Amino acid sequence: MAAITPAITVVWKFPVVVQRHIMIDMPSGATILSVGMQEGHLCFWAQVNPKAPLTTRRFLCVGTGDVMSADTPPFIGTVFDRQFVWHIFGEK
Repeated sequence: MAAITPAITVVWKFPVVVQRHIMIDMPSGATILSVGMQEGHLCFWAQVNPKAPLTTRRFLCVGTGDVMSADTPPFIGTVFDRQFVWHIFGEK
């Protein structure tokens, strides 16, 4: 009987432009680990299976005091960018 090889996962970084609606192509089933600023870029770090097919994930980025709808997706994290503070929402 052949042994079952477990899926390999790695942490990937996804730098994006700060904007209200963010779309990122990442491997299906990716788990968001953290969000933050690195060298002036908003970055998402996710645990991914690099062999999984890509899927587009959608996130919402709002500043402190910005208006949001009642159906805002779950909170992921807060990012500090000099004088700005961004709050990231989307599926974890």
